[in-house]
Amino acid sequence: MRKLSVAVILAALCALPAWGGVSLGESWFKVQQALNKRDARSLRAHVTDLEARARELNIKHLTPYARTLAVWADHDSGEAGDLAATLARELDPSDASGWFVSARKRWKKGVYASAATAYARGWLGVVETYLTRRDVIVSLTPFLLLSLGLALLVATILNTLRFLPEMFHDSLELGRLLFRRADAAVFAVVVLALPLFSGLGPVWLIGYLFALSWAYLDPRKRVLAGVAWLLLVLLVPGLEAWQRYELRQSTLLARVGSSLERRSLDPSTVQEFADLEGKMDKYAEYHLVLGALFRLHDDGLSARVQFQKAAFGNPKDPRPQVFLGNLSLSEGNLPEAIQNFSLAVKKDPQYALAYLDLSLAYDQSYRFQEADQMRAKARALAGKNSLRLTSNGTNAAPIDPEIGMPEIDRLLKRVPGDVRLASGLSPADRRVVGWFFRPFSLAFFATGALGLLIVTLRNRWMWTARACSRCGKVFCPRCKTESESEAYCSQCISVFLKRDRVAIEQQSAKLDQIRRWERRSMWVRRLVALILPGGGMVVQGRWGEGMVSGFLVLTSAGLTFLWLPMIVTEFEPMASVLPLQIALGGFFLVTWFWTIRVSWGGK
Repeated sequence: MRKLSVAVILAALCALPAWGGVSLGESWFKVQQALNKRDARSLRAHVTDLEARARELNIKHLTPYARTLAVWADHDSGEAGDLAATLARELDPSDASGWFVSARKRWKKGVYASAATAYARGWLGVVETYLTRRDVIVSLTPFLLLSLGLALLVATILNTLRFLPEMFHDSLELGRLLFRRADAAVFAVVVLALPLFSGLGPVWLIGYLFALSWAYLDPRKRVLAGVAWLLLVLLVPGLEAWQRYELRQSTLLARVGSSLERRSLDPSTVQEFADLEGKMDKYAEYHLVLGALFRLHDDGLSARVQFQKAAFGNPKDPRPQVFLGNLSLSEGNLPEAIQNFSLAVKKDPQYALAYLDLSLAYDQSYRFQEADQMRAKARALAGKNSLRLTSNGTNAAPIDPEIGMPEIDRLLKRVPGDVRLASGLSPADRRVVGWFFRPFSLAFFATGALGLLIVTLRNRWMWTARACSRCGKVFCPRCKTESESEAYCSQCISVFLKRDRVAIEQQSAKLDQIRRWERRSMWVRRLVALILPGGGMVVQGRWGEGMVSGFLVLTSAGLTFLWLPMIVTEFEPMASVLPLQIALGGFFLVTWFWTIRVSWGGK
């Protein structure tokens, strides 16, 4: 019911007065009467009249009317409801609402292939137009960035925990070189918890330990760790850029430009742009754009006022006079129309459109010889572009000057920054350095730079501990001779490589220890895989797979349970999100179960 009332109010806003013939508002009122009576034949006839009036105004997308018909059709299952859904698609084929309603109706009738086609066409409509496509991109960005950041953060924490014993061992051995044996453990704790002892927060500790762990990675995984570090550094600036440029920056100008260039009705945009007149009153470009909006929405009186202001503000611009001439022509005031067109020609003798519209005024005044002269002049000036000086393939109707984003850009260049900011037409100051050095980004940036320094120094002057491939015990080159195996600790070397020198009881005890360690590692890995998507792979050392799978699981979960039901339905209320939820939810479950299955086996 809420959707229906919103759409009806939106359509009612389009009921603006017209100066010539039957206005859009009057035509729409007759359509509403036919809807109330559920008279399919009358509905078709009145919608045809509405489309005829739209063609006179060169309106190509009757979006508010189309959406209202779609909402009404969604609540009516009879013949009139089916026709209303068809007419909604006809009034604006690019609007998704009519397609979604048609898909639901066809599905209920058992026409599944046709329903699927209409459903796909509806989603194409969502991303086809600039404004809805922008809504999709803007709303998807935080989900993607947060999912990526969370997956990377989980991977860095697990990687840090995985190598924490090796880091403690190396710190302990370094402490034994520098201090007494009793103080070595204290030194190791201080080294590993240095950010906390320095009064910094847990984010600094995570970044610091992650950077220390790079020394224990092979070259390929070290590159992946560097990529993860860089993405974490850029995560907060990315989110702030999204907030500053997409949320804080007004979409009003984009909607104004889209409405004018697509020739699409958008009453709320007209009202918002008109509310800026107090701040923009001295700019002729503003009045020209606002007048074009009023003209598009069949409000001749308001359009006339704005074009007069535009003509006064910029006496050299012929376009306001052409608009005024066309308004006079639609009212049947031929002398005034000829006067305005003649003034436009005087302002710019090279403006072909002014000559063409003047020829139409002469035609209606039965001054055919002068009309032919003006037409010839228009075509001569237009040259190769003379075909553009037609309306629906003929010269029977006057043509308005094209107004769009170039005029809006010129307006923005003229308006001072403080006025744009006060009007909500530009974002706040851009402080890239401030973004970069937010606490989270600064923590990872600083600790990453420290990590690079430590890795460089360690490769030249220090040993690197590793875990025994059999029992998991941590050792370093200082713990055994250089001639011994690099893969096994001293105990495993004695037990497995020097069996004849080791008692059977000692071998059995070592094997029991290894089995306990393997069993404990296996269950830790499986538990991590169950709780953290992709975490089991990271624990196994499969960094790239773990990060990608974790990102996919988190993203699909966010889109399924948050983005589709809570956000998409806000900018496209008629969208049927359940089929996509089922598809994405299935992908989420399959991907997560796959990561668990991969992590469940192996050592």
